[in-house]
Amino acid sequence: MVVAAVAVGAPPASATAWTVDVAAGGRGQAHARAAPAVPGGVTAVCTATLGTTIKVTWNSATNATSYSVYASTTNASSGFSLYASGIAGTTFTTSPLAAATYWFEVASFTGANWASASSAATASHMVTAATCL
Repeated sequence: MVVAAVAVGAPPASATAWTVDVAAGGRGQAHARAAPAVPGGVTAVCTATLGTTIKVTWNSATNATSYSVYASTTNASSGFSLYASGIAGTTFTTSPLAAATYWFEVASFTGANWASASSAATASHMVTAATCL
């Protein structure tokens, strides 16, 4: 049986360290992007009653250039691991899932270095051998 949900409480936004070298007498200019907002309105629905895939959707987040979806079979507040990354839009459908209860959460990214905290967890969805509830 598979269940889908989204969890909240991920670490705050972060970025990797970077350095800039400017030659003597040279001039430089830097532009920084703002960190992306946390995706809101995250939901998960079975794509069909007699199927084992789940469609996760969310609202566009300010400053986001891509999104990652995380899944947990533990509960709505822990056990999340990366399921898919580099998603350009605001919808993602899983591949066929094994029987379990699933929760999902989404994080937004700006480029490769800035990440938001994760969204709130979706409601759970239970997947059996051939059914999504």
